[in-house]
Amino acid sequence: MAVQNSLDIPSRDAVLDAARSLIVDHGYAGWSMRELANKSGLAKATIYHHFTDKKDIYLSVLEREVVLVRDRTIAAANSPGNAVDRLRAVIRTFYDLQAERHVVILSALREMSGSEAQLCSLLRRYRNELLAPIRQLLESGVREKLFRPVNDEMALVTIFGIMHSFVTHRLLIGDAYPAEDIVEHTLQMLLNGIGNHSPAD
Repeated sequence: MAVQNSLDIPSRDAVLDAARSLIVDHGYAGWSMRELANKSGLAKATIYHHFTDKKDIYLSVLEREVVLVRDRTIAAANSPGNAVDRLRAVIRTFYDLQAERHVVILSALREMSGSEAQLCSLLRRYRNELLAPIRQLLESGVREKLFRPVNDEMALVTIFGIMHSFVTHRLLIGDAYPAEDIVEHTLQMLLNGIGNHSPAD
């Protein structure tokens, strides 16, 4: 990738914004560099000044999405309240990111045939940064005697999985549960499961 200075940033961001829009609408394979040039309003030569090829653009979009998820998760995990309140905020953040922005990282594994190693490398690079606020939140909940000790990474996968299922249901079926109901349902599933017992058991 070409070395960039601060004057390059607006056009680079324009490419990524346009690419993200095309990816949301058409997936990875459903757009061309010509369409990207039209969408961004930039010449193909300008695009290639910033990126080596389409795959480079896609991975850059994904990285920007991961950074967004990381930053929003950190903010939610550090919001006011006890550990349950902050876990609720984290869940709401994940739902908002999926429902409102259609975070493209969620579909990347099935989109990038032949590039799995690069995507896994990207996720590994940010793994600890994504897990850190969840880990701290869960540890806080254990100290507050609100949570029992659990595997923080599996908890994160569980949260993402439930949220993604609701978003997929909305996209495929068309009817949507109220967002707040989804957030509360997810929180209660994480805290209490479906066993016939009280939260204090």
